[in-house]
Formats: sequence, C-alpha cells, structure tokens
Amino acid sequence: LDQSYLANGLPRARAAAQARGSLAEVTALDEETARVGNKEGMPAEDVEGTPEALKTLRQTYRAAFAKLAAERDARAAPLYDIYLKSLDGHIAVLTKAGKITEATAAQAWRDRIAERRPVNDSSARIAATQPAKAAPSVTAPKAAKASTPTGGGSSWRVAADYLVNNGGSFVSLKGGATITVTKPDEIPSGRFDIIELSLDRLGSALPSPVDTDFAAFSGLRDLRRLWLRSIPALTDAALAFVAANDDLTFINFEGVNALTDAVTMHLEPLKKLDYLAIQYAEGFTGGGLGQLASKDSMRTFEFLSSGITDEGMRAVGTFKKLQTLRVTSQKVTPAGFAPLAGLTSLTSLTLSGTQFDDTSADAVAGLLQLSHLDLANTKLGDAGLAKLKSLKKLSNLYLSGTAVSGKAAGEFQLALPQCRVSR
Repeated sequence: LDQSYLANGLPRARAAAQARGSLAEVTALDEETARVGNKEGMPAEDVEGTPEALKTLRQTYRAAFAKLAAERDARAAPLYDIYLKSLDGHIAVLTKAGKITEATAAQAWRDRIAERRPVNDSSARIAATQPAKAAPSVTAPKAAKASTPTGGGSSWRVAADYLVNNGGSFVSLKGGATITVTKPDEIPSGRFDIIELSLDRLGSALPSPVDTDFAAFSGLRDLRRLWLRSIPALTDAALAFVAANDDLTFINFEGVNALTDAVTMHLEPLKKLDYLAIQYAEGFTGGGLGQLASKDSMRTFEFLSSGITDEGMRAVGTFKKLQTLRVTSQKVTPAGFAPLAGLTSLTSLTLSGTQFDDTSADAVAGLLQLSHLDLANTKLGDAGLAKLKSLKKLSNLYLSGTAVSGKAAGEFQLALPQCRVSR
C-alpha cells in the first residue's frame, strides 16, 4: 500500500499542485512523501491547516488500509481462537494435576494472547501511530525502550528491545536498507520492520527463554527468516506469533526440545516457506506436516534427531518439490520410507541412523536426481546397495556402519566411478 501511495498517489497530487502554483500543497506533499518513505505511520486524523489535496489522498489511503487490515484480521482471528482453545485445555490439565503455579502462569499468558486477538478494528491500528502536531509536517516521537515484554509500545520496538537485551539479534528494514542489530544503540529510530530474528542460546550463560518471554514477538508481521536454537523449555504455544508472518521463507527450530506436532498449527498458513528445520525434538513426529500451505514452495526439510514416524514420512511425501531431506529418526519402519519414491526432485537425502534396509532401497532407486546420499549406520546390505546403481548422478554415498561388504562397495564404485563411496 505504501509503495502504491509513494509511486502513484503522491506524485500525481504533487504534479497537480505544482501546475496550480500552490507552494503550500507542494511542500506538504513532499513532506508526506518523506514521512511515508521513512515508515513513520499514518496520522489518525488530519490537523487544521492540512491542504485539501493531502486530506483527499489520506482518506483514500485510510480506506484501503482499513480494508487490508480487516482482511488480515479475518484470516488471523480463527488461528487465535484455535490457540486460545488449546490453552484452555492445557490450563485445565495443569489444574487437575495440581500444578497450580504452572496453570496460573499459563492463564496469564492466555489472557495476554486474548488481548491481542484481532478485532477487525483498523482504526485502532492507525490510531496507534502518533498524530501530527502541526500541518503539514509530521514527526513521530521516539518510542520508549523496554527490555522485557510489555503490553504497550510499538510491536516492532518491543521485539527489538527484548532481542538485543537478551542475547538475540535481528535484521531491520527501513527505507529500503537493511542492517543487522545486536546492541540497543543500533536499533533504528522511528518505524522499521523486523525481517529476520535470531535467538541462539547454544553455549550461552544467559537464562533460557520461556513461553511468556515470547509475548514480545506477538505483534511481528514482517518476518522472512526465523532462527531459534538451544531453547529447551520453549513450547508450541510460544510460537503462535509465527502464523501472522506471511513472508516467512526460512525457519530453524534447533534444540527447541519441547516442540510437538502442535507447532504445525502455527506453520500452516505460511505459503512462501521453503526451508523448515525442527531438530532435536523427540515429540515432533511430522504427522501434521501435510496440513502446511507450503507444498509448492518447500525445498528443504531437516528433522535431525526428531521423532519422525511412518505417518510423518507419509506427510513428507506430499511435498513433491523437495530437494533436500534429512531424517535420522529410529521410529520410521523399513516400510515407512516408501513415500520417498514420489520425491523425484530430491538431490540430497540423509537417512543416517534409521531403520532403512534393503527393502527400503526400492523407494530411493528411482530418485534419479540424487547427488548426495547418506545411509550411514542403517540396516542396508549388499542387496539394497545393488538397487542404488540406478542413481547415475550420485557424487557422494556414505555407508559407514552398514552391513555392506567391501566387495559390494567396490563393485558399486566401479559402476559409478564419479561417486565417492565412504564406507
């Protein structure tokens, strides 16, 4: 909307004002262009003295904004309802188990989420920005910083303050320029978007975040990349904010050990997602992956040391454009690898440490685009290896810890001389 406003509405109005010889209108429209370019927000109302040409433009903008906000909120509201219902059940379970402290904390979190549920009131969103003090110039005041999640303040600034004060970082986008922010004094002034978020606790002495900490992210809408690592206590509920970020293409949940299949509820609407890693989460079986809207965009799944099952593999098999897949779960049976046969775009496949055996090899033998295949520490034997000679594009094959004999490995190497066989 801002791009259209800057590229069409404002230039046309300025040209007309210039043709009329109205210096006041030209000056006001130039300042409006600068303000919108800096993403400082639309005033809730026009102050006395605002030129009529600018009032008309703003009225059109507000009407379009209200329509977009209503459509966005209509999509988001059902997700909030599902999440709130899930939290109600969780609170009841905790209460029945006598875990009153935990139930009280969950209730507080539930109340906070309920406050953020979209109400299709776009005027409230516009009013959240500061109105102009004098026409035609608008200067947005700098928001106060807070290092802990709060219910007030600009959503992007609350998230930014939490990250830089708790060992995280983010990439901001403002005026077409991006910067990586790791310290409080690097946070941009005024309005900006957070397009990448990273919170990595690997080797950190800082306390591990818990669900309530992630309330700081509940207002984010512009994320493209999300990286979380070594946050063992974080549950599915804390990731509800993910669903509202339609532009996400990359998500890495590594060492977020408490995740379960319920996390897929927050991933379902993301149509642009092309990389998803859920690693070291035994409670994640992959059963809900089939509901994701990213079947056309997804290119990489990484599920190392997660609890992927046969059902999960069936869901994986519906992502026909996958190019990279890494699964190391012992819960997949030999027959459970059959859905791989339909993933003919795969170029890299890692199944090390699984129950993959000679019968499973039938599902892989037709994946003719494979260049990397890791079957280390599986149950593969000579008979299964022979089936893989059809993979003429293989450049790396890992067989350590298998039942493959030296003779069979040598024969395979002769048949595919371009492939480096490690045994």
